[in-house]
This record gives sequence, C-alpha cells and structure tokens, in this order.
Amino acid sequence: WLNNTNVRNQLKSDIKFCLFDNGYPPIYSQDVFNQVMEQVENYKTYEEE
Repeated sequence: WLNNTNVRNQLKSDIKFCLFDNGYPPIYSQDVFNQVMEQVENYKTYEEE
C-alpha cells in the first residue's frame, strides 16, 4: 500500500489535517510528509519481525 499513489495522497491530506488539529503551523512542507512516511515504513518493517 505504500507504493499506491492514491493511498499516499490520501495519507498526505490526512497528515496535514492531523498536524493542523494538533497545533502545528499551517505551513506544510514535503519534508514533514516524508518524515512521517519514513516512520510508517519503519514501523511496518519492525512490526513484522
């Protein structure tokens, strides 16, 4: 699912709203999304072990 463009775009939107709801600045960058996705990928990798 990490390679599905539609899923990644929906996640990007959800992350943006989640960050905004929790007080993060409304300025959003691709770096933030990349960091969150890196954490998701790491979680998925280590969860399977």
